[in-house]
Amino acid sequence: MKLNSSPVTKYFFGGCIVVFVGIVVLAASLIRNPQEMRIVRIDEKRVSDLIRISRSVETYFHDQRRLPDTLAEVVSGNRQYVSLQDPETAAQYSYRVLDVQTFEVCAVFATSTANSKEQRFVYIGGVDRDWRHGAGQQCFKLDLKPKGE
Repeated sequence: MKLNSSPVTKYFFGGCIVVFVGIVVLAASLIRNPQEMRIVRIDEKRVSDLIRISRSVETYFHDQRRLPDTLAEVVSGNRQYVSLQDPETAAQYSYRVLDVQTFEVCAVFATSTANSKEQRFVYIGGVDRDWRHGAGQQCFKLDLKPKGE
């Protein structure tokens, strides 16, 4: 049986091959490999930890009417589990009091979500805080207001 080798058939099959290869390349670029997914999950855990720390500091601030000097003060009276260590390196997250009602929490991130369209807002200190971040050492400054202000 002889295949039809007309120019139309050749172009049709050639076009199908180009479309197929294009779909495979596009799919491969959209799918993250397991190592990349692991790194993203670890960064998501870092953000989650910083949010829990910030909420615990806010609770402490309202209960004690001052910011804690260290994170150890926060977790000693906290009924919820709050991780103070990076999930990958076990280094302690950074916490620093900036003034009587302002503090910052910091972590070292492996990836950047700074240009991500997906925003993660969490209400802390009376404002919605955006937790997108760049790669490397990133700090989040939070300003708390005493209750009633």
